[in-house]
Amino acid sequence: MKFYPVLFFIAVLVSPGLATGQRNERFSGTPADTISPGLRFLEKYLIENPSWFPSSPEVKKNVEGLAGFIVSQPIDSILKNLGGYNSTENFKYVDRLPENTTDTLDIPGYISSEQLSSMLEGIERTVKNEFQGKEITVPVDLLDRAEKNAGIIPPGEGMRLFNDSVYAMPENLKFLDAVPDTMIQSAADFKRILHLDSIRDAYVEQCRKMYNDSVIRVYRDSVILAYRNEEIRQEISARQNFSRERILQNNNQLVRIHNDQIVKNVNDTIRAVLSVLSNHANNIDSANVWFSNLSNRQVPFTLKNNNPNIARVWVKNEQNDSLSVLLRNTGKRSIKMLIDDGVTFSRFSQKQFKEFDFNQFKPKADLDKISSRYNVTTPWTLSGNGSFGFTQMFLDHWVKGGNSSFAFLAVLKGAANYSLGKIKWENSAEFRNGWIRQGGDIKQTQKNDDKVEFISRFGVSAFKKWYYSTEVDVETQLFNGYNYTTDKLISGYLSPVKTSLKIGLDYKPSNNLSLLLSPLTSKTVYIRDTARIDQTTYGIDADKKRLWKPGLNLDFTYKRDLIANVTYETKYKMFINYLAPFSKFDVNWENTVTARLTNLITMTFMLYLIYDDDVTFATNKVNAAGGTIYEPSWQVKEMITVGLTYKFDRKVYKAKKVR
Repeated sequence: MKFYPVLFFIAVLVSPGLATGQRNERFSGTPADTISPGLRFLEKYLIENPSWFPSSPEVKKNVEGLAGFIVSQPIDSILKNLGGYNSTENFKYVDRLPENTTDTLDIPGYISSEQLSSMLEGIERTVKNEFQGKEITVPVDLLDRAEKNAGIIPPGEGMRLFNDSVYAMPENLKFLDAVPDTMIQSAADFKRILHLDSIRDAYVEQCRKMYNDSVIRVYRDSVILAYRNEEIRQEISARQNFSRERILQNNNQLVRIHNDQIVKNVNDTIRAVLSVLSNHANNIDSANVWFSNLSNRQVPFTLKNNNPNIARVWVKNEQNDSLSVLLRNTGKRSIKMLIDDGVTFSRFSQKQFKEFDFNQFKPKADLDKISSRYNVTTPWTLSGNGSFGFTQMFLDHWVKGGNSSFAFLAVLKGAANYSLGKIKWENSAEFRNGWIRQGGDIKQTQKNDDKVEFISRFGVSAFKKWYYSTEVDVETQLFNGYNYTTDKLISGYLSPVKTSLKIGLDYKPSNNLSLLLSPLTSKTVYIRDTARIDQTTYGIDADKKRLWKPGLNLDFTYKRDLIANVTYETKYKMFINYLAPFSKFDVNWENTVTARLTNLITMTFMLYLIYDDDVTFATNKVNAAGGTIYEPSWQVKEMITVGLTYKFDRKVYKAKKVR
């Protein structure tokens, strides 16, 4: 659709006075012939045309309400809202995205795709003309490989050229199958035959060198030609890309400016139409008001623009004294009140009064000794947060290289904590799942994070800020994990499952610091699917699915605000195996920095370090039998995520009746 019919329609509707500051002159009155075109114009840009959309749902609601009022019901609040819109400078009733512009070919300076293709072809011709006759320096290493890659004949193999019919042997130098006795009559004949062989060998060697020189020359010419063509191609590509980007940026700017002007014209026309409709509404609308006095006598009164109305109201007091008040309508929303002439006022005189003893209503002194009937406690605290972040990049014919990619990470955390008297019971759950898909030669969705963990810790106060505590910690994953280089399955659902049962003392001076020392700890590693997953990489014997080890466990948790809206949290876990206390230990250290950008958007940085002596990785070392040696190693994960976050924290109140 071209914009010319729309512009023509606007011009007819608003009149030529738009360009000279007389924009509202066409709609200054309220004749009937301006209402229907105005309603059709609003319907066109607010309902029918999908390329145009209102600036907000409230604007659409108020404009539609005004249009509906013309036919049906009064709308004072709508007129008030629309008056606020008109008083706002450069307010937009409707808007349109630049990409919805359809008459781009009519924009001055806009370059079409055909013109762009012609310009790119012209660039190609220009570059080829510039390189014609221009010397290009070829890297020496390309020419140095000529003798190796040209396929020359090595010394001593020159006869291959004659056997392959590349060259023909002269008749006087051809080999004889057998030398006749008649040719050897004397020693001189024998010397002549020997001399003929040396001449033949010299001739063959000369031909070999000539052939090698020609082959090397042809190969070098082909290398120089290929290098020259590649230089020309790269120069053409660079200039075309630069011109294409510059032209596309210029086209986008022209379309944006053109679209902004069209949007401004349409909004100006809508403003004029709404002004006409508002004036029409004000002139035909009225409001009925009822005035009542103390005797419940009601007087109806009508408020209306350009239609003065007068009514009398008798105002009464508690003694039934009356006062006549005249009401005069000064507009749809205003009333002028006048007192009738001949009214006399008298001041009030002081009347006799009687002293009253208020002390008789004084409450009893022992009321504050009444005990409470209910005791309200808040033993449970529920909290949690969830975040979702994603990254997307698309590349197409990107000269600097790279691949398109899409990645997302979802993190859900929840906690339910109980604290009453000497008992503390803390429960938490965490779910993390992230995936990445990268384009290029290998288009495969890969997992980059997968964690499900449940922790429940029960404690009874021991002394000061120490608690006798026991904890159950279960950690696993939901989805399969692969070595994406070899496509080998290395983990899966419930493979592995790490379960820890801890008994010890918990030092908890505040909600942000906790130190759990568990000298009695049982740790179990379980692999559900040993048919596809090698359990030996997790320290489990080849004929088993489970690994159990006793030990000492240390859990340290700390959280603090670094600055406003920036929080640091660290969780450190260390397990020492009693079966090999000096060589077997596990470390799990998670560090998280969270910066709250807005109420719903946060940026998270996480550094995750793991060392498990039962989990081994292939090394470059080999054993005596020639096999690969597997050793434990530090596992490192680092992520930065920006995404949406929702957080809640509330207490659960509990009322207990006091006996």
